[in-house]
Amino acid sequence: MPLLEFNETSVLRRITIAYGLLTLFDFLFGSVYIVVLLNKGLSPFQLGSLFGISSALSLLIEAPSGALADRFGHRRFLVAGLIIWGASLILLTYSTTMISIGLSLAFWTSGMALQSGTFAPLLVSSAGQSDRQKLFEQLSRLTQNAKWLMSAIAATLVWSLGNVWDPTPLCHTSCVDISTGKDVLL
Repeated sequence: MPLLEFNETSVLRRITIAYGLLTLFDFLFGSVYIVVLLNKGLSPFQLGSLFGISSALSLLIEAPSGALADRFGHRRFLVAGLIIWGASLILLTYSTTMISIGLSLAFWTSGMALQSGTFAPLLVSSAGQSDRQKLFEQLSRLTQNAKWLMSAIAATLVWSLGNVWDPTPLCHTSCVDISTGKDVLL
């Protein structure tokens, strides 16, 4: 079977688009999920406790997930992370108890941890040895530009729709968009 030719522009474009879309949907979700959780009846103390546990879980998952992704494939971890992240938002949308909300935040943290840091290794591993530094620099520039552009777009959307839109459907919409974001990369 012939090897596929590495197309630098195509890979950079796909990763930049995926990163930008993930930033957009994460920002949209991130700007309203506290309101959603408060509307579900959680107290500030309960929120802080859940976020503390979530942060500790992230620390436990991040480092091993990088090493495991090196061994089993970054693409697998990226796709698994996006699916888990999206599923967690569906669970959060329908959660009504502290336990189910805690589980959704644990899945959310796990999905984020599994997919974070996978873009650069995907690009670098598919490039030739001599092109890696140049591609990494281009990827860093492009993803930062996409991050700030999409954050600005999301902030504008939240600002303009914030007073007239119920945030609960945004959680559901974001989870679908995050889960299908993997299609851009495949």
